[in-house]
Amino acid sequence: MDDFGPLTLDAGEVWVMGDNRLVGSSLDSRTYGPIRVQDVVGQAKMRLWPTPRALALTATK
Repeated sequence: MDDFGPLTLDAGEVWVMGDNRLVGSSLDSRTYGPIRVQDVVGQAKMRLWPTPRALALTATK
């Protein structure tokens, strides 16, 4: 995998990572770069990694 970083995001940007178990099968910020928060669709329900910090996430709105 390519090495990224350090990387500074502008306000209102996020860096998204997909499932990269198969090289070249994940189209995420490594391909497209940062995306605008306003373009995010959906919401995270759980954090699974790192395993010791896995937890269900709650809404902030």
